[in-house]
Amino acid sequence: MQTRRLAFRGVKRQLNLWKGPVHKNRLAEQIIFPINDKEIILSGSQEAAKMKEQLLIKDLKKNSTNLQGKLYSALYKNEDTSISKDKPDKASKMVSKMLLEKIAMRERERFLLARVAARNKRQNKIKSKRFHRHLKGRTMKEYENETESLRLMNPKEFAKRLVSAELNRAKERASLKHRGGSKFAKLQKLRAKYDSEARAAVADMHELSREVTRRPDPHMLSDTDESDVSISSESEGESEESDFNLDDDNEDDSGVNGNVNGVIQTFGWWKKGSAKNKPNDTFRPTVGGALLSTEAAEKVLEKSEVNQIVLTEPSVCNTDTMVEESDVVDPNSEGFFHALQESFANDPALQQKFLAEKTETAKSEAPQDIDTYLPGWNSWTGPGTEAADERRRKARIIPAPKVKREDDKKSHVIIKRRLNQDFKQHLVKSIPFPYSTPEQFEAFVSQPICREWITESSHRELTRPKVTVQSGRIIRPISKSAALLRDMDIERFTKQKPIV
Repeated sequence: MQTRRLAFRGVKRQLNLWKGPVHKNRLAEQIIFPINDKEIILSGSQEAAKMKEQLLIKDLKKNSTNLQGKLYSALYKNEDTSISKDKPDKASKMVSKMLLEKIAMRERERFLLARVAARNKRQNKIKSKRFHRHLKGRTMKEYENETESLRLMNPKEFAKRLVSAELNRAKERASLKHRGGSKFAKLQKLRAKYDSEARAAVADMHELSREVTRRPDPHMLSDTDESDVSISSESEGESEESDFNLDDDNEDDSGVNGNVNGVIQTFGWWKKGSAKNKPNDTFRPTVGGALLSTEAAEKVLEKSEVNQIVLTEPSVCNTDTMVEESDVVDPNSEGFFHALQESFANDPALQQKFLAEKTETAKSEAPQDIDTYLPGWNSWTGPGTEAADERRRKARIIPAPKVKREDDKKSHVIIKRRLNQDFKQHLVKSIPFPYSTPEQFEAFVSQPICREWITESSHRELTRPKVTVQSGRIIRPISKSAALLRDMDIERFTKQKPIV
């Protein structure tokens, strides 16, 4: 037991010699390997012997009289080549001439670019319509001349230009940018400010353009053709006997008629782009534990409109009944969503789909087990070893902790936990070495290091690597002489007698 204690003390004393260099390297802001410690190499050490051997080899290579020097000069052509005085003069003259030519060419390019930029800036400040009209005509004429030259000289480029022009024209017609740009349309808009007839003509023109450019809906055409035909025929047959005439003097009749037209126009409200009747896409009602999609809501709305809105004689309907019917069809009202909930409350297909989606969400968000099994040496292979490998693999699996979900006891809700697992890998579990408190580490991490916030020298200072390795250099361990020299200095200073 005593021998073990003595051996432990000896090893501890040897290891304590390295505390100084190790602590110094840890506190250093940057370490460049290999560390240059030649100044503390002792003459009798192993490093000194290696350095002497390397210096001897260099001297032998320089000496061309011995065999090793001759071989080195033959292999690497280590010959002293003397250059005549005329050659460097000619070469320097040629280099200086080429540099002067390049500088002159760059100066000319810079001058031309500056002149073009100044001319463009001067032309952009001109506000004369006549000047811009002439400039536009001049550019158009240049474009036509270039196109004509392409037609004669390069037919392929001419064909490409024609295709691009046709494509631009098709895009312009499709985007309807040309509408309202003619002189007639501009004059009509100007007259519409002061003339009621012109205003009505402009409104009719815009209404006609909207009807022509509106895309027909195949779903609405298939479901509501018969109802539209019956509504239009009844309204045309009884238009003369109806009490709801479009009279500007009678405000009450016009209000009731507006309600009737509002109910009739509710057909296809979800297809029109009106902001007043557009449903809220962010909210989706839940019915019996299932989420309703907008397509299912549209189908229910179509059925409810066909079944509930039946237009009879206009003289029978009144304002109260029309308001109730419009409330049933209004997508933002409580009655509309109540009807959707009642219609889809017992739908097993939607409930099954909702449960499958909830199960898939819970499975994707659950933490996964970590498999640490690595097959390699000292393991058998071949037929019959699969069971043993599987047992060994299961023993190496680290089970993931079970996480209780917030929607376990809520059958009609899915609560998604969007956690960034990749971000967790960059979080520190303890304070790094140079820092002693969390505030110090947070202050260091929060300081900016990019060029936009600090100077270039500070950016390089903060972003330089902790360890730098020189390419092609051998990294040897720290020589023991550094630690021994430090220990010897300490002993010398402690044994030194004080001066009286």
